[in-house]
Amino acid sequence: MEKTKGGDRYDRICKVSIQILGAAMAFFHLYTALMGTLTGTCQTAVHLLFIGLIYYLGYQSKNERWKTVTRIFNLVFAAGMAASLGYNILANKKLMMRMMQVDKVTTLQVILGIILIVSVLELTRRCLGMAMPIIALIFILYAFTAKYMSGVLYFKGIGLDRFVEQMYLTFQGVFGEALNSSATFVVMFCLFGSFLQVSGGGQFFLDISKSAVGRFRGGPGMMTVISCALMGTISGSAIANVAATGVFTIPFMKKGGYEKNFAGAVASVASTGGMILPPVMGAGAFIMSEYLGISYARICLYALVPALLYFFAVFLQVYLEARRLNLSGVPREEIEPALSVMKRAGYLLIPLLVIIYFLCAGYSAMRAAFYGIISIIIVSFFRRETRMTPKKCLEAMVLGSKSCISVATACASAGIIIGVLRFTGLGLKFTSAVVSISGGNLMVALILTMIASIILGMGIPPTAAYVMQAALTAPALVQMGLEPIQAHLFIFYFSCMAGITPPVAICAYTAAPIAEGNPGKVGFQAFRLALSSFIVPYVFAYGTGILLVGNIVDIILAVCTTLIGIAILSVAVSGWLKYPIKAYLRVPLFGAAVLMMVQGVTTDLVGILVASVICGIHLRRQAIVPVK
Repeated sequence: MEKTKGGDRYDRICKVSIQILGAAMAFFHLYTALMGTLTGTCQTAVHLLFIGLIYYLGYQSKNERWKTVTRIFNLVFAAGMAASLGYNILANKKLMMRMMQVDKVTTLQVILGIILIVSVLELTRRCLGMAMPIIALIFILYAFTAKYMSGVLYFKGIGLDRFVEQMYLTFQGVFGEALNSSATFVVMFCLFGSFLQVSGGGQFFLDISKSAVGRFRGGPGMMTVISCALMGTISGSAIANVAATGVFTIPFMKKGGYEKNFAGAVASVASTGGMILPPVMGAGAFIMSEYLGISYARICLYALVPALLYFFAVFLQVYLEARRLNLSGVPREEIEPALSVMKRAGYLLIPLLVIIYFLCAGYSAMRAAFYGIISIIIVSFFRRETRMTPKKCLEAMVLGSKSCISVATACASAGIIIGVLRFTGLGLKFTSAVVSISGGNLMVALILTMIASIILGMGIPPTAAYVMQAALTAPALVQMGLEPIQAHLFIFYFSCMAGITPPVAICAYTAAPIAEGNPGKVGFQAFRLALSSFIVPYVFAYGTGILLVGNIVDIILAVCTTLIGIAILSVAVSGWLKYPIKAYLRVPLFGAAVLMMVQGVTTDLVGILVASVICGIHLRRQAIVPVK
């Protein structure tokens, strides 16, 4: 009994500590967003310290027998992170003055550096599973054993002191660009999303999407696409979005007549699309801005048309499926008029408009998110139900801090991997290998990059997959003629698409239990729905028109032909155009769609001709032999 009381007391202390730490972390980032970030590695060190303490103090073992042991380890790792990061913070000015590979690395620094690396890898294992820590350990092992290898893998080797110096005392290890993005841009948008969610923004998105498209044929499916897309822009995680919105949207689709596996697939695909939809894309977009040295607003501009094409394809297939099943929309009596919804809660769109305005005005993403959060608090007082009271603000601050944990841990581990790539020169060797294997052929290099991005994205979060690929394959694509933005967006898209790509379609696996469907079938349906997204990156890799780069005529032509191509592709994939399309007609129709998306007058004309002939044959055949 005493043991239980002691355990309860420990849990209460940890719960209160997490609330305090979560609020303190949010306040710290809100303050630095307004007043300016800390110098050196101090900003990232404070950020990682909050992340580590919040997670280790909140982690609970599922096995009652190991609960006490787990608590002891939690406290040990929390103390280790506090000591190692505390030293880095307190000695920040001194560390900024030291010369890398010249000044001696002290024994204390080596010990604290090792403690931090071990603590980060354990934190990553608990948050994200075994894949990411194993990859990091392989790279660490390579750093110390490369001197025994031959050929392109040879490296003269590195001592423990210099390894720790690289990882712990510089910007080229744990505290690299990836974690810096998490400590500046990403955390602010996590807080923005949590404030919007607590104020009632999530429910408003559901209501307005239902009012906008609910009455149309396939309305429940269209509502799912819109609400999941809008929620995806503020949640920052496709899996979290599926879990949060799927419990409402998937049963609603099933009630509307959609098959359960298809309903789960639509929620998965729309939630994944939220990560590539401006103005608030996934965390990888903020890191991309940091890597490329261009504003986040410009990243959003480049990504806008490909994201809209993605959702156009999903919308069209949802509609065609409704036509095939002869489904109707939501009964009018169940739909609140859009005007009524906007009058009741339309002011919750103001924060999104605030962010867009400040991004377009040239403000940093951090500052834009800060003003977005302030606007949420202000507009929430328009109605009693949405009012952000001190209690709600505290809830949003803690929720936002917690939602950043997985991204921050992935970025910290990715920093270790990228650090090894840099000081061993393996990154440059990998670039040369990609160019060599592809024989200088861009298409082969793009296919290899796509496969690598998807495989990495199956085992680790999209952000971490993108960060690794940005260091490994992006330089090769740039070397072969792509603009940096083309290469990085290509990698980013496929890193995100891994969540709906079989056999490990993690988003689909999250949606399947909610839909009461088969995970494999949900994954296959999701892959089919998102098939256009596997072609669109190749479109902007071979031409920048759909990235809104170039002269206005080329841009309009590229967008229009790609739009038509996606429409034809959706018809071919769904197998429905007024009537079921025969399999032998769907194959050339698919080819015509691809030709339309390839930029060039000849391919466009051939694609239109082939598609017109196939559609004519199909419709004429059904007119002669009516479908029963």
